[in-house]
Amino acid sequence: MAELKVKVHETESWNCVDVVPDGEYTAVVIKSDVRLSRSRKSRCMRLLLKITEGEFSGYRLLDCTYLMHSQPAPVLHGRRKLAALCVATGINALGDSSQFHDIPIRIIVRNRYDRNGKPASEIREWERIEA
Repeated sequence: MAELKVKVHETESWNCVDVVPDGEYTAVVIKSDVRLSRSRKSRCMRLLLKITEGEFSGYRLLDCTYLMHSQPAPVLHGRRKLAALCVATGINALGDSSQFHDIPIRIIVRNRYDRNGKPASEIREWERIEA
């Protein structure tokens, strides 16, 4: 048996994702990573965003962007989304997803249902917040 010394309440989970109504929100990326799919044929960048203003402040949303896929359409969509996120955050040369962290942006959220029939908030647009 392995001894684990983990304080769960101090660990930020990817699983605590919320559903918010359709609309515009101010948010920041608080966590990011790149993962291979189970089949090892696609690669996805995951961003965990936290809403920072308004009634839903503190709510968290997950966004996945395909960087590699067996089909060209998801990769093209992913590149467009990544370009929009770079413009929204003011990043001209992206080297690491952590560059997105803690930069306030405006997101436009639309709700949909996932393949299990559960409601999910999807980030449809990324916009720069003008100072």
